[in-house]
Amino acid sequence: MKKVRFSGLIFLGAFLLLSIFCGCEKPEVWPATWSYTVQMANNTDEYTHMWITGETMNEGNKIVPWVSRYEVIQLTFESATSRPTIFIAVGRNGQELTRVSTTVPWTVAGSGKEWTIIANYNTDGNIFLKEYWE
Repeated sequence: MKKVRFSGLIFLGAFLLLSIFCGCEKPEVWPATWSYTVQMANNTDEYTHMWITGETMNEGNKIVPWVSRYEVIQLTFESATSRPTIFIAVGRNGQELTRVSTTVPWTVAGSGKEWTIIANYNTDGNIFLKEYWE
């Protein structure tokens, strides 16, 4: 009975040592880039431009009333502690009306889950942000 327990402990110890030294975990490589989805919803009765980091107001980001547009953005994390910031802006007639920003922790990127931000531009002139992970 004691031999079986001792053998089991040796096997468990050998397994743990091999797991540590075999390089099973990938080393961290920085900078790292991940993709994120941004949904921009025009919840008004007017045509409205909505754009994100890296874009400018143009005909390609004009959204008809009560419709959404989707963009995928690439964010680069310089280190495990960096938090890239993205912005979402709204405009009409060549004028930017409002802008909001949010940051993304790298733990979301490294989790393997898909991060999506929904930006709702409402008739009160504000952008409401909702973030979720799937």
